[in-house]
Amino acid sequence: MSRIQHTLRNSRWGFVSRLVCVFSPFVIRTLVINELGANYLGLSGLYVSILQVLNMAELGISSAIVFSLYRPLAEKDKNTVCALMALYRKLYRYIGLGILTVGLCVTPFLSHIIKGDVPNDINIYLLFLLYLANTSLSYLLYAYKSSLLTADQRSDIVNKVQMAIMLLQYILQIAVLIIFKDYYVYYILTPICTCLYNVCLSRIVDYTYPEYKPSGNLPETIVKDLKQRVKGVLIGKICMVSRSAISSILLSAMMGLVTVAVYSNYFLIITSLSSFTTVFITAMSASVGNSMVTESEKKNYQDFQKFTFLYAWITGIFSVCLLCLYQPFMLLWVGRDLMLPFQLVVAFSIFYFIQTSGDIKSVYMNAKGLWWENRYRTILESIFNLIFSWLFIHWLGVLGAVIGPMLSLLIFNFGMSTTIMYKYCFPHFPLSDFFKQYINYIVVTAIAGGISIIIINSYKQYITSNWWTLLATCVVSVIVPNIIYSLFYSHYKLYPDAKKFVIQLIKRK
Repeated sequence: MSRIQHTLRNSRWGFVSRLVCVFSPFVIRTLVINELGANYLGLSGLYVSILQVLNMAELGISSAIVFSLYRPLAEKDKNTVCALMALYRKLYRYIGLGILTVGLCVTPFLSHIIKGDVPNDINIYLLFLLYLANTSLSYLLYAYKSSLLTADQRSDIVNKVQMAIMLLQYILQIAVLIIFKDYYVYYILTPICTCLYNVCLSRIVDYTYPEYKPSGNLPETIVKDLKQRVKGVLIGKICMVSRSAISSILLSAMMGLVTVAVYSNYFLIITSLSSFTTVFITAMSASVGNSMVTESEKKNYQDFQKFTFLYAWITGIFSVCLLCLYQPFMLLWVGRDLMLPFQLVVAFSIFYFIQTSGDIKSVYMNAKGLWWENRYRTILESIFNLIFSWLFIHWLGVLGAVIGPMLSLLIFNFGMSTTIMYKYCFPHFPLSDFFKQYINYIVVTAIAGGISIIIINSYKQYITSNWWTLLATCVVSVIVPNIIYSLFYSHYKLYPDAKKFVIQLIKRK
């Protein structure tokens, strides 16, 4: 199969999997709020954030291993693939034990980072141990095997298994919440399904790749290169964790669990949208890795510009949808008492667009294995994200939890990261082109958002039903940006090539 066919297949199943894994949590969270209360969501958001910090023990080994598997899989180098899998298995088992040990050490201090009331029927320590067990189990079982499927452009298999197991988990959890109204029984299904997912994936990998068994040792040169890449990915993991987890932990310590619950509801929308765009990013990652190994710099640069343009178009529409649909959806979902002011909606929408501006760059940097070269940028982003978040939460409350990470993203991810990528991936092409193009994307998206809001505010008062308001707003927030983008970009130099590419994808499909 061609790289485009692999990407299409992986995207298709990734999208279906995301539909299950994104929309089901909305049902779950609604039931938790209605049946148990918002404090339970706040506690869940805090524990997930703490475990994201502990997950730094993974060191990003999976990314480094997948990168190392591209060439030996393409060349059918069985010995190297088997040796990499053996190393991966051993490291993941050490990591699982490490996370378990550190998590047990953290447990006695939980009460110091929880401000406000805790649900009466919950033992915060026992519940945290269940969350900890779920995180550790993946590493201790067969999670390492998924790297073989990812590197071989078969992430569709991973998505199919994940979709089936997650659907089973959510159905059982919904039944438990309705019948028993017990959070312990509800959550214990998560580690059980984690075990089931790992076992099923292990069986499929053994059947699909019977020739690749974890065995043998790697040459010292490969091990040395791998160690350096892992160090670079570790620093990158710290940066990613600081973006998503630090704000929740600081909000819990400074403002309480209910604030974390409200914030996490809004952030869940961004995470859900990102998971859909990540489907395309994940689907194309192995294909880009293959292209970077086999194609010329000029061909890869043309592809990079085309993908960046298309991705900015898609994420621009999503950003406008966030701006227009956040409040109507939240009103219907959780009610007015758990809503944030409109200025937070604007901040979340801008944050999403800035965050996704680095997605295509990340694909090419990962394909080139630039984790070590990117280390200083990620260190600076992590430090300033913590500083900015702490300062702005003190000054602005919940708004500061969005502005802090946004500033660090804009300065270090958008600025420094692009410079590093061009230096190593496209050294013969001008860096200024990227910034000029993306400033153009930002301005056009801002215009599209502003016009959409004006149109929506002009008719909203005449529609009495909230559901009809939501539907009409959804239509406007999709159609208006597409019209504006078409008007602005119809004479843009990348437009004909991008249009031709999309038409080819449709014909192939």
